Amino acid sequence: EKEKLESVAKEAMWQEKEAEWFAKKKTIESDNKDDIIRVIAEAELRVRQELDETTKMEIDRVRCEAEEENKKFAQNAKEELKVQMQDEARQKLEETVRSHEKHIDEVYVKWSAKEAAW
Repeated sequence: EKEKLESVAKEAMWQEKEAEWFAKKKTIESDNKDDIIRVIAEAELRVRQELDETTKMEIDRVRCEAEEENKKFAQNAKEELKVQMQDEARQKLEETVRSHEKHIDEVYVKWSAKEAAW
């Protein structure tokens, strides 16, 4: 019976040590999980910050490119408008010259007719 009690006591001690080991293991796993969660959260934050910075840089780059394109477009439009206005002015001047030449021709014909009539 003494052996049985010793055996039961040894089994109880073994179970107690096993329980302590299991508790320590769970504590370590829990701490590790907390560490892992913290490391993952920090990594996610860094990635998010880098992505935000990269996104901001890309937005700035695209904005600068768009501003340059707008400047080029405005300059081209200005040049085209200048050329168009010069063409219109030239056409009006040519029309005015033709109109004056026609009028001069008409006056000359009338003057010649009057001169011939004298």
